[in-house]
Amino acid sequence: MIGSEISFRPDFLLDRDVILVVPQYRLGPFGFLSMQNEIIPGNAGLLDSLEALKWVNKHISKFGGNKGQVTVFGHSAGACIANFLMLSPLTEGLLHGVIMNSGSASLALDDTPVKEARTVALKAGCLGDDLEVSLCMRNLTAEELLSAFVAYGKLGSFKGGLPVVSRPDEPADTKFLPDYPTDLAKKGAYVNVPILAGVTRHDSMWMVDLFHGVLSRLGVQDNETYIRENLIDHLITKFFRTKDPVGAINDLVERRYFSYVTPEKRGNFSEILAGVLDFASTLTMKAPALQMVKLNSKADNYLYTFDYKGRHHLPFNGINDPNGLFKEGVCHSDDMIYLTPRIEGSFNEEETAISNLMVDLWSNFIISGNPNEPKTLSMPHWPKYNSTEKLYYEINTVAKAKNDFTNEFTAAIQDGL
Repeated sequence: MIGSEISFRPDFLLDRDVILVVPQYRLGPFGFLSMQNEIIPGNAGLLDSLEALKWVNKHISKFGGNKGQVTVFGHSAGACIANFLMLSPLTEGLLHGVIMNSGSASLALDDTPVKEARTVALKAGCLGDDLEVSLCMRNLTAEELLSAFVAYGKLGSFKGGLPVVSRPDEPADTKFLPDYPTDLAKKGAYVNVPILAGVTRHDSMWMVDLFHGVLSRLGVQDNETYIRENLIDHLITKFFRTKDPVGAINDLVERRYFSYVTPEKRGNFSEILAGVLDFASTLTMKAPALQMVKLNSKADNYLYTFDYKGRHHLPFNGINDPNGLFKEGVCHSDDMIYLTPRIEGSFNEEETAISNLMVDLWSNFIISGNPNEPKTLSMPHWPKYNSTEKLYYEINTVAKAKNDFTNEFTAAIQDGL
């Protein structure tokens, strides 16, 4: 889990009738390292967020707010946190709406926390059984623990710094996540509140760049045999941690995401780049968002794709990098530029219109649980998502309702990226 309040400015949202509270939570090994025992249980960062939510409910009236109208809003890792808060039994009555921009709980769960924690411990010189290792790590200074985490190679990344499913014997007042997110959602064992959730059109560009870096370090980025015969399996089982014992997922992925490539070009990474991007965006962002709104059928849900291809992108996506994989696209965080600006300079007329639309939609949802009201908009109505009509919203210079979000699963291929 990564991020901080300094990453996004509040300017635009504060022009509307909302009160914005931006709490911080512990990150990396300080917030999420877990030995799955009483000494290092994990989920400290989630419990930080819970305490912040309790504070808002207790004190927001002093700032003119309404504790019965609390919406949790997050982007990327923050969207994962927002989803976790919704899924926890400890937040009952504390929140009334959730906004998830490009992220969900299923993206950010560590399924091997003790293994990861022991690896970090080894870097810090903590050896022995689980009890000895836990006590040793508890006695490390913050600098020593962080150094070990960095040496482990996971800073700002995934395992060793992610939430975990709570232990069965964990005390009720700290048992934040009693089951896997998808299982909680399927059982309806969570806080049923309205959801506004969505993605950018090519959301996982940064992840494909990261994966390509892994291939480069392994020396296989130009190995045609590897790319043709092993790449998909590597993506599925190693990078995205999904089990595929008989190759069934591999076959489906090949047909859906790489059938557009001729056999003679199948071993060239640049030729299959659009398929890799679509597969990554679907598995990590688009399918989880769709699944969550489907399962949240007892409440109102609003699903979107942000398709506006503007002039601005955040640096980590690599679009403005002459050596980057992608030269254009609508990448991770592009939507946030128009909600919580992170760029220098001013918007042109078209960008200002996109920003005003997004701020109106988001602030409407925060106020009423419906992006269409109370402020009447000139753009087309954003319909609720339901399993019958399957309607979602495309945010662009001309916003419109569309049918069947799975069409977004091959956006990069459709665009010829």
